[in-house]
Amino acid sequence: MIRFLIFLMALTLLVALLLYAGHAYGNWPLPSQSPAILTYLACTTIVAFYMLHSTAQSTLFSQAYLLSIVLKMITGSVFIFIVIFIDRAGAKGNALLFIISYMLYTALEVGFLYRKINGPKLKP
Repeated sequence: MIRFLIFLMALTLLVALLLYAGHAYGNWPLPSQSPAILTYLACTTIVAFYMLHSTAQSTLFSQAYLLSIVLKMITGSVFIFIVIFIDRAGAKGNALLFIISYMLYTALEVGFLYRKINGPKLKP
């Protein structure tokens, strides 16, 4: 779990640094809600991973994983609609950041869960 948190923080810092570098060198404007978007995605990924990590060896893992995906999609949709409503002028940048970051955080979560489930099994 600690290793996952380290990688999650590294991913968050990497995305934030890429946003800042792109903004500083004039390639693209900084999305207005980028701190809120990155914080939301990091927090939901932590919660989902913690819940799934505890049921990784359970027979209910598949159902728990599907439930976590549905809940993340529903809450993510509500969140991005609120962000778009708050800042209509920056909607494209905020939505693009949300979609790309969502995919990155989901890939990180799936990678760690895959290693947890298909990792070395202890023999009795």
